[in-house]
Amino acid sequence: MKKKLIAVVLSIVILAALAIPIVNAYSVTLVAHNPLGAIDIQQNIPLTSRDRFTDDQGNVDFNDRVIGLSWYTKTNNQQALQALGEVLQQRFPGVHVVNVVALGSPWNHKTDANYDLWAGLTPVNVPNVGMRYLDAVIFGVAD
Repeated sequence: MKKKLIAVVLSIVILAALAIPIVNAYSVTLVAHNPLGAIDIQQNIPLTSRDRFTDDQGNVDFNDRVIGLSWYTKTNNQQALQALGEVLQQRFPGVHVVNVVALGSPWNHKTDANYDLWAGLTPVNVPNVGMRYLDAVIFGVAD
């Protein structure tokens, strides 16, 4: 009985040793095709140069500048940007910070991301100053 058990176990080991290389010889290659075609990934847009907000010595100069705050209607976006606006006004007393929630086209489409040009073309009513164009916009996006 012992010899039969050893013979069965030994034959299973030999069969397994022969079968494993044969099974591994056949490999499967999967290729995934995108039904939409090739997708071009849009590169991140670099930050705009801040040279126009600095003086000759390189110090930040926001005196008489108008910065607009705009946010998408998501949780806590408005509170975070309003806090940032208050910090800017405390740190730079000459800056004007305005809430610009509903920016129209081309802001909503962002087709060519020419934010500096759009800021210069967006008129806002600055309290105690009157109508002015934005010098910069800070977007609040929370996902």
